Amino acid sequence: MDIAIIGSGMAGLAAARILKDAGHTITIFEALPGRGMDSHSIEFDGGIIDAPLRVMNPHLWKNTLSLAAHLGIKTFPVRTYMSCSWLFEDRTETWLTTSRSRIGNFPIINNRKGIQQYGWRLVKGMLQLKTAIHQFFKSKNQDSVHDKNR
Repeated sequence: MDIAIIGSGMAGLAAARILKDAGHTITIFEALPGRGMDSHSIEFDGGIIDAPLRVMNPHLWKNTLSLAAHLGIKTFPVRTYMSCSWLFEDRTETWLTTSRSRIGNFPIINNRKGIQQYGWRLVKGMLQLKTAIHQFFKSKNQDSVHDKNR
């Protein structure tokens, strides 16, 4: 069967691979000149940097990471830090960066630029995130439902 896939992002490429493995003829249509998953990637020092970076918590993204393993996409653990930036028409402004302390490995704020101006948005976002996480753990999530059906 001939099948058209629209979009070469994560879902499009995964669907194309699974359908091709099942014996179908696949054509992928993408609006951007490169592949959707790496259309914004940057070549650097003989390698490719994924931009924007895709970081997935292994406890919350079990199905996605299982799909990556099934498709042979390599993943690796990283210690992530936070960086908050605003994109304006003429510039990008990073107003908050974090890292970890050398002793105790506690999260710390490195750059407080703009915290007075944007801090309320960060607090509001964190409260919304806290509520969303609470609702997520109270609900039946996709991974636990999927695991019960095996």
